[in-house]
Amino acid sequence: MVDLKTNAIAPIPHPADLCLATIDGLYFHGASLIAIQNAFMTPRVVRFDLSRDHRSIARFEVLERRNPLFEGVTTGVIAGDDFYYMANIQDDRKTAFNPIRILKIHL
Repeated sequence: MVDLKTNAIAPIPHPADLCLATIDGLYFHGASLIAIQNAFMTPRVVRFDLSRDHRSIARFEVLERRNPLFEGVTTGVIAGDDFYYMANIQDDRKTAFNPIRILKIHL
């Protein structure tokens, strides 16, 4: 967390069984954060429901994981109550590229 008045930073309290590593995209929606996590773990899209004061993560829900279309999942945008994100950025491809796939999750 970053305190915008003092610029102080602190880790956000969260459930012990939640891994916050490898977040590659974080988006605010209502009282939640939507995160794309990739790298060494199973790529996934997760919703972090925030506490009433927005100072901790109260619970989390995996919205999507292990999608066979995932090939470098990253970068998204929230439009209304839908989250659109790229499923296959292919940043380490050495052969022909596939068309970019945009997936949608209704939040």
